Amino acid sequence: MLFFGIKNVWFRIGIFLILSACALLFVSMMHQSYYLTDPYNPELIGTRAYGHNGEGNFKTFSIIVLIEYLILLGVLLPFSFSRFYWMRFLVLQTIFGGWFFLLVLGAMHSGGVYMIHLLTVLAVLIIIFILLITSVVAEIVNRNKSNFPT
Repeated sequence: MLFFGIKNVWFRIGIFLILSACALLFVSMMHQSYYLTDPYNPELIGTRAYGHNGEGNFKTFSIIVLIEYLILLGVLLPFSFSRFYWMRFLVLQTIFGGWFFLLVLGAMHSGGVYMIHLLTVLAVLIIIFILLITSVVAEIVNRNKSNFPT
């Protein structure tokens, strides 16, 4: 079943390291957007503040990225792998799909940190969708192989 059913410690460590590196990359991109590219400017009032970072955006979205990271780890790295591993990707697709929909609703006048976070969630959704499709195909192929006598 591809690589999803492997009960290997190194496989879990690899997933953990890849997710950790991605989370750190996205937080560093938000840091650059908030502190270097477009720092908070309290003089921008009303519609002039549209498209700029708000006060405390970096701290807020860093905590949100941490929570999303923990959700990903909690669903992808449990201690038991079942045969229907694609269900985990389906759960993640539902959670992050709803979260992405809520983020899109607030994206009209948001600043750079918000948009980086929105694109990060979109990238996670695309990766989860690809993993969902490949795991479903692998499940179907393995089911068909087990139906034929050898």
